[in-house]
Amino acid sequence: MSANTKIEWADHTFNPWEGCTQVSPGCDHCYAEARNARFAGGVAVNWGPGAPRRRTSESNWQQPRKWDREAKAKGIRYRVFCASLADVFDNAVDQIWRDDLFALIADTPNLDWLLLTKRIGNVGNMLPVPFDFDKHYPNVWLGATIVNQEEADRDIPKLLAVPAAKRFLSMEPLLGPVDLTHPAIDWIIVGGESGPNARPMHPKWVRSLRDQCVAAGVPFLFKQHGEWLATDFCDDDMAMIPNKRTVYVRGDGSFHDGSQGVDFFGGDEESAWVGKKAAGRVLDGRTWDSVPTTGAQPCDSLKRHEAEKPVQCDCLVYCGDDPWLKTGQSVPCASLQERHKQAAIAAERQKTIDALCKFYAVTNILDLVDAQHAQVEKLQARLSSVGPVMAVHQIVRKA
Repeated sequence: MSANTKIEWADHTFNPWEGCTQVSPGCDHCYAEARNARFAGGVAVNWGPGAPRRRTSESNWQQPRKWDREAKAKGIRYRVFCASLADVFDNAVDQIWRDDLFALIADTPNLDWLLLTKRIGNVGNMLPVPFDFDKHYPNVWLGATIVNQEEADRDIPKLLAVPAAKRFLSMEPLLGPVDLTHPAIDWIIVGGESGPNARPMHPKWVRSLRDQCVAAGVPFLFKQHGEWLATDFCDDDMAMIPNKRTVYVRGDGSFHDGSQGVDFFGGDEESAWVGKKAAGRVLDGRTWDSVPTTGAQPCDSLKRHEAEKPVQCDCLVYCGDDPWLKTGQSVPCASLQERHKQAAIAAERQKTIDALCKFYAVTNILDLVDAQHAQVEKLQARLSSVGPVMAVHQIVRKA
């Protein structure tokens, strides 16, 4: 229930309980509901209005404390996604359980808790303390799931009303184009749908969101294409897949099979079902993995973000976060260059210290050797002085 996670944007996943109710078009093909049904003999016993939610084991609840100790010992922070099999702000959850969760969050200050909800409007009435995450829970990142423009217009203002350490959007599955007019969002995660009934995603939607994030200086993470891949992303091997299933995705999110008699509109994009693994997460030749940092110094351009128009720095908002830096396709920003310079100075200083330590260690050994030589010479001198006496003694004994 909680372990090192396969989710690209978290270090761990924690589920305090299991169960939920569908409230959004993004819930239509919920993997967590399907999982619940699979483990319950075909019926999702913890899903839907009136269905009981199942609290996870006490040993599972102790896992975040273990992660917190590990993070403290390593001097790092872990990101914990909560929850993949439930919604923290679900109306059907016992408030005592929620109070227990927030007590656990308060007791694990070395973890950044990523609370993701489809019920952002419930947050204010379900907190155990006044409506201020930033003050009472500085390690909470609050996120809202947004899958289309309607949800963006309805829920983003509610998210921005909550004073949280970080506020983010999980736009997965992305089911339509979204125009973001809220640069105060700290992070955007985008992904296509996976599973046997997955709906295709138009490449223009994700490209538009990426471009909006870059322009606003907001970290952007592209999680996956999903089961479908637009044919302009397909390589030659994928293009040769026989009998592959294809559809045409319209800009409004509807799609058709391209059969005779179907009206085509400008921008209809052909997509092929290639499977989640084959589709991957590369977008326009690279992966996009920007994540808000905690504790690290941001680029100089980002420091001016609140007071001035954001300036896009060369390493894509957060120092060292651009994978193209390693290939030389991106140039480090001034602050990252300074960090590299200071690291080189520190490394040279350490090299000098190591050399001095080695020198003094050798010097001490030589001093010990010299001292031992002196003692040997003394002993030899004493033996040479008593030698004749011992010889006379031997002659007398023989006589």
